[in-house]
Amino acid sequence: MRVLIVDDSEDLRELVGLVLRRKAPSWTVAGTAPDGRQAIEQALACKPQVCFLDIRMPGLSGLDAAHAIAEDWPHPDQEGTPFPLLVFVTAYDQYALQAFEREAVDYLLKPVDPTRLARALERLRSRRPATRARPQPARLVVEEAGASTPLSYVPEGRESRFKLVPPRGFRRLDLS
Repeated sequence: MRVLIVDDSEDLRELVGLVLRRKAPSWTVAGTAPDGRQAIEQALACKPQVCFLDIRMPGLSGLDAAHAIAEDWPHPDQEGTPFPLLVFVTAYDQYALQAFEREAVDYLLKPVDPTRLARALERLRSRRPATRARPQPARLVVEEAGASTPLSYVPEGRESRFKLVPPRGFRRLDLS
């Protein structure tokens, strides 16, 4: 499998690469990136099958990078390239729900224990990336008199906090 490792800590990028070489020697590190913007560029260029993403990084969070990658990823019918499996690696446990909403396969807390990382590799092996399409953006539906109306969202900063802006005729909803 081709792997992209994204973290602003060079030490963590090296640790993940080292564990990969020992526990999954047939896997290759297709690229590394120190921030979310470079993660998007690298992912779209090298089409990894697995992405290890830090969450809090300079410029753009790993959660926002994962969302942007999903938006720009070619549909499997066009290029035959499935969306990569995602593993979030962070020092913050409060982002776990958001990570799994982005269809994360695993969520590792720093400092990363190599044994725990090896278990994440086993979980990745059990997945079949060849059959996995890119995740569809979440859709919130408001029902009024039996009609369903999708809402749009307006991003508010790098920590994936946002306001949902309903269509005309509905009152404003704030979620954070």
